[in-house]
Amino acid sequence: MKGMLMTPDNLKATIDRRKTQTRRVEASLREINKDPDAWEISKYDGEYTRACNGGFQFMHVPLIPNQLNLRAVKPRYSLNETVYLKEAWACPLLFDEMTGQKIEKTGIATIGIWYKYDDTQLDNPTAGSRGRWRSPLYMPEWAARYFTLITGVDIQRLNDITEDDAIAEGIPPFAPNGKVLSSTIPRKHFAVLWNSINEKPKYSKKDNCYYSYPWEDIREVREYRGKVWYVCGNPYVVVYSYRLVK
Repeated sequence: MKGMLMTPDNLKATIDRRKTQTRRVEASLREINKDPDAWEISKYDGEYTRACNGGFQFMHVPLIPNQLNLRAVKPRYSLNETVYLKEAWACPLLFDEMTGQKIEKTGIATIGIWYKYDDTQLDNPTAGSRGRWRSPLYMPEWAARYFTLITGVDIQRLNDITEDDAIAEGIPPFAPNGKVLSSTIPRKHFAVLWNSINEKPKYSKKDNCYYSYPWEDIREVREYRGKVWYVCGNPYVVVYSYRLVK
């Protein structure tokens, strides 16, 4: 089973069932997002042309002679797939030097697990002292406590998000005083949240360069730490709709 990484705030919004959508820039879109204006999702009779077992087919516009003008993009998660949510976790101090994979192989996967999000300890109240906090990036399926069902998969430009979509992303429609926010506020708040995560350059070991995906509709090639940095604003993103199932 695949896992899905979320920030603590997004994890909380999902658990509270305020967040039922997530937008993600996936590696399969990386080349397209270097110049997203030059690519369109192929359509046939008004419907998306799907390729490669549930993926999406992009076409370069205009067509370039003797060039690859079609690209198939397959999202990481599929419709009706169940995925587990990754979060920071810990095992008893006794197992601090063991990886999650090694713990599972020993057959002691119910040794007692702590979760940093709400400092909850499950499975074994007599497990002893808590060990080190472990990165959510490496959380195995057996240690997870929350699972979601993917109910929709789409691809769109980031700026195409609607006010209702922004609310489905977990942006509250109400101010702290209970008053209804302006109809444009959830989308603006989402843009700020998006930039706080995706505006900074992130290193790609495979490409030996940096990428960032800001909300603003800009495309630039910069330099960061002596390497190429692609700024790919208003990118194509995979939009997942989901619901919490456990």
